[in-house]
Amino acid sequence: MEWFQKHRWLLLVLLLAVGVRVLISLDRGQWPASSDEDHWERIGLIYATSGVGSPEAGTYRPPLYPLLIAFVYLVAEPDTVWIRIIQIGLSTATVFLIYRLGFLIAGPKEAIVSACLASLYPLWAFFSAMIMAETLLVFLVTMICFQGVRFVQSPGRWKGASLGALLGLGILCKPIVLAWIPAVGFVLWKASTNGNRGFLNQVVAIFCGFLVVVVPWTIRNEIVTGHRFLISSNLGMNLLVGHEPGAKGSYRDGRNYLEMHERLGKEGSDAIESDRLVALEVLTWIADDPGRAALLGARKVFLFWNSVLEGGPPKAVAVHFVSGTILCLMGLWGLIRHRSEPLAWLVGSGAVAWTLVHAVFFSHPRFRLPIDLILMPFAASQLMVSWQKVSSVVRKRMAEL
Repeated sequence: MEWFQKHRWLLLVLLLAVGVRVLISLDRGQWPASSDEDHWERIGLIYATSGVGSPEAGTYRPPLYPLLIAFVYLVAEPDTVWIRIIQIGLSTATVFLIYRLGFLIAGPKEAIVSACLASLYPLWAFFSAMIMAETLLVFLVTMICFQGVRFVQSPGRWKGASLGALLGLGILCKPIVLAWIPAVGFVLWKASTNGNRGFLNQVVAIFCGFLVVVVPWTIRNEIVTGHRFLISSNLGMNLLVGHEPGAKGSYRDGRNYLEMHERLGKEGSDAIESDRLVALEVLTWIADDPGRAALLGARKVFLFWNSVLEGGPPKAVAVHFVSGTILCLMGLWGLIRHRSEPLAWLVGSGAVAWTLVHAVFFSHPRFRLPIDLILMPFAASQLMVSWQKVSSVVRKRMAEL
């Protein structure tokens, strides 16, 4: 009873997170799936029915989320309701991790506020009900931050190995995490107090944990396709969407990217070779006209951070613009205020890495979700400080009346 009394606010927030996501999932389940959702689920079904060695699944998508779908469909039944239940659990677990991060950088009140923000953040709550990799990715990125802070506080080989494994899982979920690894390594080196020898041992442990997770899939890719590549083979398509002649910085409905890709990669002997040829061709465009690439990059950065859902329903656009803008302003302000914290360096480096990658490829508000979530402890801290200042001014004015 004492434990429940002490943690009653956290339990209420977690119940709120579950309730919001259940309601959204019930509504989302009544609507037709998007083409992306269909593709993710189809790959999961192939893994479930034909095994991970089936060439039918292709290598365009990274494997972790389809493997989760396959596992759920093997132990339950092929129904998206089970995926949504798993994602409600992952999303709620992420809220708990955000609470723990808030507690680490500020205190119990800020931790509860950060958990509330995570529970109610509209775009993330909506994507938690979609059959897409975002919920799993956000959970893994939050876990990486949490384990990174624990590693800095008390370094050890097992903690390093688990951090490396989490980074590997993150890359298997979305290869963009790969761009974050050098920054994570720099943060850990900067915070290390064990000397060069001790830090070298920890780096080896992190690297071993990473290899244990990633190498099996790389071997699988070579066995299935005859090509050696790390995770997935979609570099050419991602570059093409971001730099084709009519590119505007985001994925545009109505553009036949697949036809463009097939035309540019037609000399390839298979899908992997074709994607490589497309990537080389688009890189040639960038080298020939770096000014255009730079302007497109600036536009993508603006799209990444401006919190506008292009083409969405007016109410959804307004809600996300307000919530996303406030979160970014408060989060970045709080990040600067807590800049001496290891977590601030991890989150800040992630924000830079995500921004740079999408400046090269293409942008969409959902791509910022991992950054939005790990910014929430800093946003909560800054909101509490701002609230205290406003309350102090109001009390002073009331006393003068």
